[in-house]
Amino acid sequence: MDSAAFLPPPPPPSSASAIGRPAAATGAARWRVGSAAASAFEKSGVSPKKLNALLVKAGRPPRDEAKWARAIEGSYLLVHAKLLATGDLVAFARATSDQALNGTVWDVVVDPSLPDVPLMRRNVVKYLLNELRRSVPGCSVTLFAQPDDVDFYTGLEFVADAEDVHGMALIEDPDVGFHS
Repeated sequence: MDSAAFLPPPPPPSSASAIGRPAAATGAARWRVGSAAASAFEKSGVSPKKLNALLVKAGRPPRDEAKWARAIEGSYLLVHAKLLATGDLVAFARATSDQALNGTVWDVVVDPSLPDVPLMRRNVVKYLLNELRRSVPGCSVTLFAQPDDVDFYTGLEFVADAEDVHGMALIEDPDVGFHS
C-alpha cells in the first residue's frame, strides 16, 4: 500500500497575496529542462490520449480518457513537459486544492527514456509545489508515494507520516487493486 507523505506548511508569506486560481491558470509559464520544455497551467496542452501513452511508457496502466478529461479540468494546477524537438509529452503532475488549507499532488509521471528522470521529476514537482504555495500560502501539501519513492520525496522536504498512515482507496473492482 502507498505511504502518505506530507509537506508541512511554510511560514506565512511576508506580504499578503491573493488566494484563488493562479493568474496563469489559462496561460502557461514555460521553462527549459535539457531537451524538454515544461509548461504550467496549460490545460489545453495535455490530452487524455497523450497522458495514457506516457503512463504506459512509464509502466503504469492507462486510465479512462473521459475520467482523465474530468481530472484535468478539475485540477487546480497542472505541470507538464514536452520534448522541444518532437513535442512529445515526457512529464506530468497535477494538484488539487480546496484553495484555503490543503493541496494534494497527483499523477507524477516521467518518461523513463529521459536521460535524467529524477531531475525531471524533481523539477516538475518543485515547480508545482512552488506555484501551489504561491497561490495558496500556508497550505499543507499531501501526496501518496510508492515505498520506493519515499526517499525521493523526502529529498523534496516531504516527511513520511509519523504514525505510518497508509493511503486507502475505495475502488469499484477489488480484483484490480489500487495503482498509482
